[in-house]
Amino acid sequence: RNFYETFKPNTTWRDVLEDVKSKLASGESPENVFDKVKRNNNLVFVHLLGRWNILGERNTFLCNSWYDGIYDFHEGFAEVYDDNKGYNFINSDGKEICDRWYNEVGNFSEGFAMVQYYDKGYNFINSDGKEICDRWYDDAHYFSEGFAIVVDENKGCNFINSDGEDVFGRWYDYATEFREGFAMVYDNNKGYNFINREGKEL
Repeated sequence: RNFYETFKPNTTWRDVLEDVKSKLASGESPENVFDKVKRNNNLVFVHLLGRWNILGERNTFLCNSWYDGIYDFHEGFAEVYDDNKGYNFINSDGKEICDRWYNEVGNFSEGFAMVQYYDKGYNFINSDGKEICDRWYDDAHYFSEGFAIVVDENKGCNFINSDGEDVFGRWYDYATEFREGFAMVYDNNKGYNFINREGKEL
C-alpha cells in the first residue's frame, strides 16, 4: 500500500477556507458564504464548519485562529473560547492578550476582567492580560468605581483596588459593589452599614 494514500491528511478545512476567501475576494456577501453571520456594532462575526472568526477590513479575517466561541466586545476586548484550552481575550486587532487560558472569565469593567484558573481560584487581569493579585480568591466580582469585591470562604468579603491590594483591611460577611461613592456591608454580629471610598463606616 502507498503510505501517503493510506494516511492522506484531511484537507477539508483548508479547501473550504480557500474557497471562502475566493468568494469574498470576488465580492460575494458573507451571508452567502458562511454557515452563520452575526453583525454587531459594525463587526461581522462569521461561523464556518463549527468555528468562529471576525471579518475585518476588506473582508480579511481579524483573528489568526478560529474559535469555538467569540463573544461581544466590552471596553475593547472580547472573550474567545476553545474547547481544548478554555477562555482567553482578544483585543481589537484580534490578538490574544493572555499567556494562559482560563476555565472562566468575566467581561472587562473599568479596565479589568475577572478570571478563574481551575483549582487556584479567582483573580483579575488588566488590559495587558496580566494578573494583578498576588493571591487567588474563592470568588470575585467585577470592578465598580475603582474597587472589586473578593471572597475568602474562611474570612468573608473584602475590597481590592486596581493594584490588587486589600486597601481597607476589613472582612465582612456580605458586601455590595460601590455606587456613587458608597458600598453596603454586612456583619453577622452587628448588622448592615455603609462604607465610603476610604473604607470608613458611616
